[in-house]
Amino acid sequence: QQQQQQQPPPSEEEPEDAEPLQRLRSRGCGSKLANSGKLTVEMSPKTGPGDLTFPASLAAPGTPNDALVLLGRVVQPGVAQCVNFISFTVEELASMALELPEKPSEVMETGQTVVDMLRTSMATILKCPTILGSCFLFPLTNEARLNAGGLGEQILEIRRKFAGSLVVEQHWASATLQGVRALAPAGGLLKNMRTVDQVRSLILWLIVPNWPALLAGFIQDAAGRIPSGEPFEAAKELLATIARLPVQGRAAFRDVVAEECGDTAMLRDVLLAAARALANASLRQCIRMERVENPMWEAVLLLQLLWAADACRVHIAADAAMAARAADAEELGRLAPQGIGSIGRTLSRRVTPEGRVAPLLLDGGSSMAGALPRSCFHIGALLDMPLAPAYELRLFNQHAKLQVIDPEELCSDPKWEIDPKNASLPVAFQSFMANGNLVPVGFKQQVLQVENVVRQSEEQHRQLSSQAGGLFQMLAFGGIQVPAEAMFFVLEVGRSTVVPDTMRLLQSSGPDTLRKPLKVKFRDEEGVDQGGVAKEFFRLLSDQMFSPIFGAFKPDSDSQYVWFDPASFEEPSELRPEEFETFGKVLGLVVYNNLPGFDVSFPPALFKKLKGLPTSMQDLCILFPSHALSLQAVLDWRPPEGLPLQEADQLFQDTFCLDFCVSYEAFGTTKTKVLRGSESSPEAVTLSNRRDFAEAFKDWYLEHGIAAQFEAFRRGFAIVCGSPVYDVLSAVEVEAIVCGEKDLDFANLRKGSAVVQAEVNFREGFMDSLWEVLMAFDVMQKRQFLKFVTGSDIAPVGGLERLGLKIQRNGGEPTDRLPTSQTCFNLLMLPEYSDPTKLKRLLTTAIENAEGFGLQ
Repeated sequence: QQQQQQQPPPSEEEPEDAEPLQRLRSRGCGSKLANSGKLTVEMSPKTGPGDLTFPASLAAPGTPNDALVLLGRVVQPGVAQCVNFISFTVEELASMALELPEKPSEVMETGQTVVDMLRTSMATILKCPTILGSCFLFPLTNEARLNAGGLGEQILEIRRKFAGSLVVEQHWASATLQGVRALAPAGGLLKNMRTVDQVRSLILWLIVPNWPALLAGFIQDAAGRIPSGEPFEAAKELLATIARLPVQGRAAFRDVVAEECGDTAMLRDVLLAAARALANASLRQCIRMERVENPMWEAVLLLQLLWAADACRVHIAADAAMAARAADAEELGRLAPQGIGSIGRTLSRRVTPEGRVAPLLLDGGSSMAGALPRSCFHIGALLDMPLAPAYELRLFNQHAKLQVIDPEELCSDPKWEIDPKNASLPVAFQSFMANGNLVPVGFKQQVLQVENVVRQSEEQHRQLSSQAGGLFQMLAFGGIQVPAEAMFFVLEVGRSTVVPDTMRLLQSSGPDTLRKPLKVKFRDEEGVDQGGVAKEFFRLLSDQMFSPIFGAFKPDSDSQYVWFDPASFEEPSELRPEEFETFGKVLGLVVYNNLPGFDVSFPPALFKKLKGLPTSMQDLCILFPSHALSLQAVLDWRPPEGLPLQEADQLFQDTFCLDFCVSYEAFGTTKTKVLRGSESSPEAVTLSNRRDFAEAFKDWYLEHGIAAQFEAFRRGFAIVCGSPVYDVLSAVEVEAIVCGEKDLDFANLRKGSAVVQAEVNFREGFMDSLWEVLMAFDVMQKRQFLKFVTGSDIAPVGGLERLGLKIQRNGGEPTDRLPTSQTCFNLLMLPEYSDPTKLKRLLTTAIENAEGFGLQ
């Protein structure tokens, strides 16, 4: 500020940007040599498109008019007086942000001074890429490094104070458009943009304008107008420039984000929020134009680069944690015990001094930063926009050739660079499923459903064409009758014999039969399966087939997750691998026939194994928390300070008395399995091999001890369920599709509900009474209501809002008729009762006594 006061006042003829540049410029030093006036740096700036011309009044007195405005030190401090520096620091931005009024309504009272200063100062640097690249850096560092954390905090604070007003943000978007065009005029590949200093300005253009707010209104209105056109043009230009980077430039972009923007809040709340906004706006534009254009795929590329940056950030943190762990290991003999107390083979829970349960650190105590949730990278508009899943399936087949893209390859393999002929990304990139890590599981499930329907239709046609002569029956009026068994896989079972009937039918059916559309019929019941009967069937089947009584699976008493029983093949059990293969077929039929909400508590480890992924210590923590806590205590133990290593090892063995064995229950008796050593003399667990013991313990429970059972289960699952779209699904997504969600917030159910219009509609206020009754239900009643209406008490992927509950009036007073439902269509058929008390009484009676299907 003192330097600014020394400057002469700007003339009236100066442009708007003069004041911000004057504020941002720093003067030369005040040394004797500099003050002599003998030293100047006279350089003639280049002229051409995109160059900035700075007002002469910004130069120090006596400076030649052609003095160059420099962006970094070219001489040592104290040498040159007349070299002007343009910069904008986080500290200066913070000072401006602090002076902003708390509410937009207060702006007029301040005379717009602070707002105008911030608006024009930021716009000035956004217009010039070279100036922008030198701003917001850490001071006094040998290498340029963006102070992204501090910048992110100030940007979020400015957005908070500008809430509801986008005038300044629109000005910055316009400046961004000018800056991007100055950096990269229209053309092909930007071959020379390869370094971190060159791409840093691209990241700042993502950070500064409030893209989520600017693009939120980019939707065609009733008159066909598109609001916020210039911000979208700026967004398109920015996306195109990032896409035109060569692989070296993309790698530099990734590294700047990982190393300089690695703060979780910065990446999640600013960069990814901007990238998602760009992607969602691009998709809305595609829907409006009825074709998918380049900006959409360029936005997908940006998200992939941020995904690669997040993975790189995690690797950097892991390397740092590993180095710290190695340093800690050297100090092992000098550390004191860490609150072990009385310890046996099963140990107490770790508790912090504050009384909270400490996190399990079976991976070695690493405090490394974890990867951001996949949902942070998802293109949410895919769930809201009417993009046909069948269209995406065609893109995945024809463009991507059913191949999934590795984000890291986008930064290393030139085949993913833009095509110089048409400045577009390769055709193989142009599929959402090819970039499956960015696609919400709800949209993936829709594509999977379409693919399964196509496969089922192909199987039906194949069956008809191969056996046409023996299947068709000509009818009297000229039609053709085809037996249901030729078109569908028909499971006819009895309610009291659902497990043996299902086992018999599945074991006698080949892959071709299992891949037909499933139809379930309960013996002696009239229900026609349009989806609801199958839901009821799988609910009954899961209650019995996966219960401990059957002997194949058993729940953990702490986590309540169901896992393979290690003793299931031992005497006196009569189970064989064929039964476990059938269990796998059951799960495969759920996925293949698009019947989410399978009511069995399978752990995440099962779905990781089905996807061919290794299990981890964290999976053991989730499935067997008591075992994990015991292992944690073993790994946490430290000897007294100064104790010799040999004595420390002996104290460890005396404390825990462990050997390389595991114990498990088998039909009322406890059996022991030796993991290392002989049956008569298992190896002892020592201070030096305790981590090996923890790993062997985990492997036996999750891998080796149940290997035969799981392999048969996996084989049965693969017979029914396996396809290119399924291969795109992650283990977490398969779990979500199979198990659904535990969302019981009926406010979400109401958001997605609809009233079916009829000749006579519900009276005014009746629906409010219904939702008051439903909201007042306890957890058990809510589950009963869901099961009554849909056949399953679990929410679909995406929550209850996506269930699509439909409510139809089914008569009125006088009546004592109970509500009914059509579970195939999620339809509640509700009489219009006279008062809320009667409504609650009869609805409760219906949901508590609902089982079976009838047409009367």
